[in-house]
Amino acid sequence: MLRWSGLLFVSMIGWLGAAQAETVTMSFGGLTSGVTVYEENQLRLVSNAAMFVSGTSLPDPPGLLPSSLGMQFTLTALHGGTFDMISIDIRELNESLGPQSLSFIGTREDNSTVQVSINTDGVCCQAGDNFGVETFDLSAMTGLVSLQWFSSLVSYDDIVATLIPPDAVFEDRFEF
Repeated sequence: MLRWSGLLFVSMIGWLGAAQAETVTMSFGGLTSGVTVYEENQLRLVSNAAMFVSGTSLPDPPGLLPSSLGMQFTLTALHGGTFDMISIDIRELNESLGPQSLSFIGTREDNSTVQVSINTDGVCCQAGDNFGVETFDLSAMTGLVSLQWFSSLVSYDDIVATLIPPDAVFEDRFEF
């Protein structure tokens, strides 16, 4: 009869019972004009100037209207883990202003950065074109601890991200 004995060491990341990734939307439903910090669905948006509610001109109000051109926004997760960006809805403030350019800069846990630049189409305010709201794909921005951008002549709505919980490492030893 063969008898085997020894020690088995098991390490698992994301073991049963660990928190799962969750996709959330910051839709600005609770935004109050004049604030510089807004939290919704485990996301926090901080700005260096007042944020205002953009309500009547969006097909799905409310939205976020910057109080000044060039103000800085920083998005972070409140849950202690990282997040993957999915998309953001953007609308020009006025068609006569033409297309707008924005750059989003994501910072990862290792302090590396990823950048996505977008250009709006310059079409605004017509019911037939969703009132000028465009959804921009930011899914290349993964594993972020923060996302930063500077305002342009646009309003924002529906910031969609997937929250990635902090890694849970379980270590067990089994003797047999």
